Amino acid sequence: MRMRRSERILTRNAARMSQTIAPIAASCVALAAAFVASLAGAHPPHAEGRSLQLYRLRLPNTWAAALAPDGHHIAAIIIRPLTSGGRQRWQDRLQVWDFRTRELLTDRGLAVEDTPADSTSRSLQYTPDGRHLIYCDGLSVHVFGASNYREIRSFPAIPPSTPGARWEARRTAISPGGGKIAVKEVQWDQGGVTGRELLSVYSLKSGVVLRKWDLQPATIGGFAWSPDGRSLAVTTVPDYDDYCPHQKCDLAELRKLPDLRILALEGGAIAVATGYEETWLHYHWWNRWWGYGITDDPAADVAFLGNSTVATVSGGPAFGPGKKDDLRIWDSTTGKLLRQIASPPNGTHYQVRVSQNGRVLLAYVGKDHRNENFLDTTQQRFRLWDTATWQVLFTSPAVPIPKVTPLGQRAHFDLSADGRLVMVWWPRSSAPIRVYQWH
Repeated sequence: MRMRRSERILTRNAARMSQTIAPIAASCVALAAAFVASLAGAHPPHAEGRSLQLYRLRLPNTWAAALAPDGHHIAAIIIRPLTSGGRQRWQDRLQVWDFRTRELLTDRGLAVEDTPADSTSRSLQYTPDGRHLIYCDGLSVHVFGASNYREIRSFPAIPPSTPGARWEARRTAISPGGGKIAVKEVQWDQGGVTGRELLSVYSLKSGVVLRKWDLQPATIGGFAWSPDGRSLAVTTVPDYDDYCPHQKCDLAELRKLPDLRILALEGGAIAVATGYEETWLHYHWWNRWWGYGITDDPAADVAFLGNSTVATVSGGPAFGPGKKDDLRIWDSTTGKLLRQIASPPNGTHYQVRVSQNGRVLLAYVGKDHRNENFLDTTQQRFRLWDTATWQVLFTSPAVPIPKVTPLGQRAHFDLSADGRLVMVWWPRSSAPIRVYQWH
């Protein structure tokens, strides 16, 4: 039987409507599922097709944090005010938490001070085997047993002070074997930081200095141990004042300055110019042009991928040309560039980490924007790669930025030994510590 024209039109319109409604209905179902998952603390799958479990742990005034290599708990240094007789002092406290159940496992009082030191002077790390927790308070290294978190030993981690000058330990890295600690030492005088910095290696058993480097006129950025513990890779910031009289610089020449060094504990060093683009900002004073400034060091951080391979990320801001800054892989024995890995849309910047098993690399892939004389971070994210194939494993959602945080402070990251857990925290902040577990 032949349909009448009106019936054919109705049938055709009904078919079109079903084709239109079906995708909308499917999207609604997916959104509903994502909403239910978010209530359970999980994120929906991302572009790489993986899901994410998020744990939050809010602690008051966190100044340092460390994720245990096995991913079972978090250690943190918090600062608490103490008031006695109308006098206020400050106490460092070591706390250990099961972040999944939010159970406090250890709470131990440490040093009491009249004034808390700068947040960057505190660092906390587990040894790779998880048997010890190492705390540096800016002056000394303290070794705790991870079974009961009692202090086993301590030793000074700075050179002796001299009249008018003092030293402070600003960053540390523990060797893969757990027997040595590398310490960045910064000199101060009455006018502030003098610009002189040392990189020293101490024995964690005896406190004896095993090696010391003075890299003047450059200053020290990030540093990391080789898996065999025989060398350190260090990013350095050239002293641009020596090359830019009156702010007149040849950028092509600046990019030839070495900003990556491979330092052998027993032997010499290799210097590499990574060639990252420097970003220049216009500085103004009372609405008048005042000068130019380089925002940061060309290479900001480094991590070993094997005994003869390292990865670097840019120290420039993630806007403008800096959005093209890539992850760069180098031969640490020759200084040869082996590979460049693009990371759109904002590039890789500031921080790079490699899991203890060497299979997962983390890099910061946040977003910045220019703000008058400064730059603001508008979005903080991390990305994970499989180091065997350089396929992206996971890109995080935007990490919420605390409303109250020190100026210019970005999130810090820590990886579990297998790279399945990522801890995100802010020093000198009461913002929640976040642990992301990707599947």
